[in-house]
Amino acid sequence: MNQPVRIGIVGCGSVMQDGYMPIVRDLQASGLAECRMACDAAADRRAVAEGCGIPAFTTDYQHLINAADIDLVLVLTPPAFHYPIAAAALAAGKHVLVEKPMALAIADAGRLVQQAARSQGWLLAAPHIILSPTYRAIGRRLRRGEIGTVFSARGLCGHAGPDWGAWYYQAGGGGPLCCVRRGRPPYGNR
Repeated sequence: MNQPVRIGIVGCGSVMQDGYMPIVRDLQASGLAECRMACDAAADRRAVAEGCGIPAFTTDYQHLINAADIDLVLVLTPPAFHYPIAAAALAAGKHVLVEKPMALAIADAGRLVQQAARSQGWLLAAPHIILSPTYRAIGRRLRRGEIGTVFSARGLCGHAGPDWGAWYYQAGGGGPLCCVRRGRPPYGNR
């Protein structure tokens, strides 16, 4: 890799601060990434971006998406905004990492996957845990039938959801909607 991936973040709430910024800082420290710009509809979140060491801030996600110095757009907004922002970023040829759900309607999620196949950028939808070596090994073993036929399974990973935001559940739906194209995450044309 000749140059670091240049990141733009849309949504400066707790998901950015607690979930993504520690990883972004590690990537920056290793020279693999640079966080160039943050965006939030609330102008007072500029202080959050500045506190995270992000040099530029905007309240207009189109400005971030259209910036020539952004390669990857992290979509960390409330769920109702995931689809339009991710679609706009893919249309601009950016790589997109979108938090769950990637869309509120399955048809919109399908449109994102189709759009990613035609885009210069990749689309990766959270939860990224499905890309972990452990979960991939479990999947391979299940497909090979190493433990016989599975009739039922139960797992627990993560938590029941945030207790700080009823909007997550009540404002037009949400939840862990994730479309997975078998064997090809992340989505894209490469």
